[in-house]
Amino acid sequence: MAPNAIGRLLRQAPSTLQRSLSFTQKRSWSARTIPTLSPTSSPELDQTLNRFRDEMFIPNSLNASQRNLVYRPRNANKLNGHPVIVPIGENEESYQLRSIDVFSLPSKKDVIRVLSLMHETNDWSNLATFLTGIYNSNMSLSLGRWEWLVRKAGESNGFGQLLKCAQQSKLTRFELKDISLVERLFFELHLAGQRNDFAGPGIVKLNGFAKSFALLMEAPEHAVHELENDPKKNPLVIGTLLEFSAAKALNEGGTDGVREVESLTQRLLASWKTQDLSTERKDWHSIDHLLQQLVPTYNGLKLALQLDGIANNKQISSGLKTRTNEFGMLIAKFKKAAPKRIQEKPTVGLSQAQLLH
Repeated sequence: MAPNAIGRLLRQAPSTLQRSLSFTQKRSWSARTIPTLSPTSSPELDQTLNRFRDEMFIPNSLNASQRNLVYRPRNANKLNGHPVIVPIGENEESYQLRSIDVFSLPSKKDVIRVLSLMHETNDWSNLATFLTGIYNSNMSLSLGRWEWLVRKAGESNGFGQLLKCAQQSKLTRFELKDISLVERLFFELHLAGQRNDFAGPGIVKLNGFAKSFALLMEAPEHAVHELENDPKKNPLVIGTLLEFSAAKALNEGGTDGVREVESLTQRLLASWKTQDLSTERKDWHSIDHLLQQLVPTYNGLKLALQLDGIANNKQISSGLKTRTNEFGMLIAKFKKAAPKRIQEKPTVGLSQAQLLH
């Protein structure tokens, strides 16, 4: 994919410069647009990232005449005979322009390859830079790929980098607007909490991530104004927030944070009032999706009821116990209804139901 060539080719240099081996041009773009990449745990990942940087990200940050020198085949001999060096970035890094075949540029398959190579926590440190670079190179991720990316990041403790991407959504295009994407994000947070048994110092950090994502959804760049499509009102989102809030309060002695837990329980129960749980569901995909909403709800309410400030408050504890039992019975019903093939290889919702119910 060839970048847009805007303007005329770089004018031919004076003869005195033509006879020299190379010349240096002044920088004519913002240093902030030049991506800086950090070393990762994978030499293959580093090599692939640097290919994107050298062949796409940096050339796309050059001015129009310099891009023409790089991408137009007829300028190859000019660059070979008279190298052009430009300073890039805040540190004035020297970058020699070279002819690049637009038909050999990294493709969308290479984008997926880069993301597939991110396994360790520090591998994700370049995520925001990479997403910004591919967006500026006129590449984009489908909704399904965003969900896949969130799932991968969740499996390798990449929530901090996902948060950074969401905070820079205008650059990275990682927006918390689509319900299915936000559900995937918060279910991955729930899974991380379950791996930590909703206890210990890791819960404090996960609680911070969950609350930060929730607060970001209030920002204009992430806000959704149609109530029925607002991820902030989704039971899975609120249920996960309740899980972490209650778990954090329990880990810190059970006295602080009770008001926040109480507020979240009320919000959670209100969110379920808009859901039709009486509909008979026969296809397992929809059942498992519902389990992914029910399990954080059920677990969050159970954790909340372990707090003395909640359990001893008869005005709210009685209703919470009733609703917890109702959700528990529904989960039990779906567990029992799982086909044999699903029981032998549990789907993600069923797996969590088996662990936490």
